[in-house]
Amino acid sequence: MIGIDLMKKKLADAKRPVSRTPREHEWPEEIDGVRLIARPDVVAGPEDWPPVWFAFAQKNWTSMVLVPAHPNVSVLAVARALASAARAYAEPNLTLIEAEHVPASRVQGILADVDERTALDQRTIVAVASPLDDNSAVPIIRGCDVAVMVVPLGDTPMATARRTIALVGRGAFLGAITVSPH
Repeated sequence: MIGIDLMKKKLADAKRPVSRTPREHEWPEEIDGVRLIARPDVVAGPEDWPPVWFAFAQKNWTSMVLVPAHPNVSVLAVARALASAARAYAEPNLTLIEAEHVPASRVQGILADVDERTALDQRTIVAVASPLDDNSAVPIIRGCDVAVMVVPLGDTPMATARRTIALVGRGAFLGAITVSPH
């Protein structure tokens, strides 16, 4: 009887939804309508960023903001890698703006910089902190043409990525990049 009770408990536990962080191979090709552009097995080193850049460059935008899917994650390394690839391949005037955790008083200045470059038809990449823990990120994200969500694998629960998409708005996202955690 005890064995049957234990088996029933295991079956009941298996049916309960589990809130956990998906592993690399478990991330879907799309999160709430935001398509994954690259996975960590594709983006492993500096030589692997140009194809990611080419995927984004073929779209119509002049300002792109990189948005972490999870609080307390920096997207600067990804922004720098994309900017380096862009400058190496036909975008020498691309500007990178580091805007993680900027005070509210600087938001309008950052947006003015983005607008100035847009008027010159020069592309800009902006790196912000997670909008889930940095209010200044929201107007910066909304002030750019497109957003790309950066999803650190092993650190980002699916629910957190979905909250980020809901806060920013699905229509703002060009896509997402999954990256290996540091």
